[in-house]
Amino acid sequence: MKKDEVTIGSTSYLNLNFENWSKDQKERAEQLCKRLKPAYAKIRAESICNVKNLDKVLAMSKDIGFINIRNHVRYAEYKALKPFDTHLKNLILNYVVYCSAAGETIYKEKLAKKVNASHKTVQKIIKDLVDGGFFIEMAAHSVKEKDKDFRIINIRPSVDVTVAYIDYNIRAIINDMKFVAAYTKIKLQFEFDYNESVVA
Repeated sequence: MKKDEVTIGSTSYLNLNFENWSKDQKERAEQLCKRLKPAYAKIRAESICNVKNLDKVLAMSKDIGFINIRNHVRYAEYKALKPFDTHLKNLILNYVVYCSAAGETIYKEKLAKKVNASHKTVQKIIKDLVDGGFFIEMAAHSVKEKDKDFRIINIRPSVDVTVAYIDYNIRAIINDMKFVAAYTKIKLQFEFDYNESVVA
């Protein structure tokens, strides 16, 4: 899938001919609309969630799938994010970035509790990431020199990992904003190209 193959919010490619649908297909469409309505209500789009607007319902599903595929593909564009290739490693990265930015101390034992994983597993992951230069051991920015506890080894993301993480997430957020602009009454104005290249 190329980035120019999909326009978020477009229904022009859909050619729905309900006359040719089987009874099962029609029942499924009605059931989908009924069950999706509460989800659509979260973005105030429940009014389009009916069989009459099935083209929009299908377009939203297509766009959500596209956004997730694009995010998955884009993640691989960032060399600094490649080691975070499992759910657990990605969760660890999220906690480390959050705590680092918030000035909170995060160490292996605390991290193991937060991610609900064994201390041994988290310790090995952190060691590998520190050895690879993806994480660093450095005191939290909020800790005063005189208050440092040198027994606690605080983990922080490297500069490369932080830049890749933020850039990846900003690009994902822009896609989400495009989705909201396409399917809700919220008006957003984009004065930039959300397909710009990776910041490294």
